[in-house]
Amino acid sequence: MRNTQMTADEAVRAIYIDFEGNMDKAPSVLGVRCDEETTQFVIESALGSYAGLENSKYRVRRASMETLLEELRRRSNTEDRLVAGFTTHEVGIVDAFCVDEQLRTWFSGAYVNVKKPIDRWVRRQVESGWRAAPEDRSLVSYMPFINLSYKPGCGPGIVGPGLKRLRDQMALHGSASDVSKGTKLHWWRILSHNATDLVATQDLSCQSAEVI
Repeated sequence: MRNTQMTADEAVRAIYIDFEGNMDKAPSVLGVRCDEETTQFVIESALGSYAGLENSKYRVRRASMETLLEELRRRSNTEDRLVAGFTTHEVGIVDAFCVDEQLRTWFSGAYVNVKKPIDRWVRRQVESGWRAAPEDRSLVSYMPFINLSYKPGCGPGIVGPGLKRLRDQMALHGSASDVSKGTKLHWWRILSHNATDLVATQDLSCQSAEVI
């Protein structure tokens, strides 16, 4: 895993990723953002039919973790793009739940943790007097530095309970198209939360990147 600071060009061109799931369980969703486009993938098989729900705001597909990692490796190599995310969480997820050893090895060496340069950039903004110090070093606490916030109903604490509701409703109805409107709203909120995290990570990374 790389902890070095990306150049400005590398940050702009990087592929940013963010897993969503319940604690100590295999991930349910992977969000991928590259350039100005976000695509989200349903990984958890029990939630697969949620990928078929239509909403013009989101591009959602169904894929396995191994398929996604192979595609990330291909794009990283052929398009000369780094794969990056906020903190080391994504490396831990891949190490724990990817069944392909070669993909695990590739990912652990290729992934860029952008948190340290972002931490330094935020600290400089605080020291300059431009912003008050954040409550902590979390992504949500850094969002005001780029004038970004979650949409209503989204934010810390919504993903875990929301995923549980999605599973419970699937067990009752068998298809995402038949679940309640409230459950579908939980699904859109999870996707919105994930998309906001990706935009925040990308924007903060570009702000903190080295100009070379």
